[in-house]
Amino acid sequence: QVGMLTTDDLPLRAQHIAHARDSKARNHQHECYYPLLKAVGEKVLWRQGAHGSELPLSQLTHHFGATSLRIETGDTWQSGQPLWLVENQALFDRTDWLPVGTQATLLYYGGQLDGRLLAWLGQRPRASRVVLFPDYDGVGLANFARLFAQLGDTCECWLMPDWQSKLARYGSQRLWQDTLREFTSAVPQLPDYLGPLTEQMRQSGLALEQEAVWLPVL
Repeated sequence: QVGMLTTDDLPLRAQHIAHARDSKARNHQHECYYPLLKAVGEKVLWRQGAHGSELPLSQLTHHFGATSLRIETGDTWQSGQPLWLVENQALFDRTDWLPVGTQATLLYYGGQLDGRLLAWLGQRPRASRVVLFPDYDGVGLANFARLFAQLGDTCECWLMPDWQSKLARYGSQRLWQDTLREFTSAVPQLPDYLGPLTEQMRQSGLALEQEAVWLPVL
């Protein structure tokens, strides 16, 4: 038998091990989240309050390639430039797909938008605009539906140039089928401007991955 311990000053998962021998017992999500960030363009900056800490993102990206920022409920970090969210590392590593002249923060979220990130974005204005570029499949559109529920018209789902031709040429039937359930649930929650995309996906039975942004239209 393990005696009851005073664990209030320990990390949450350590408390769960002490009381239930399982780090994932009950609510096990860490309070803080550390997204991977990089700057596109010069003078991209994040500030904590009007006279608080600064994160010179362009400078850090130039020296180290990327950096991370601890975000948590109640902080006041914000940037005067747009924030772009991408789910695949290729688009984080190589940024020549972005519109010419982009000055922004790029955040890599790895497939699913973390609930702590969504809550943080919804707590206060964090950037001049939030832009999500997802895969055009059920999972990607479900992620945007979650973001749109938090931010409304202050966020945007980005449509790559010539997306209609690329969906027809490079779209995947398997990806469409694998994410159809998420697609069906997400569509009623999406803004009207995504109607042409979702209708073409439905009619063709195809979904399209982000990396098609580099492919030519034949």
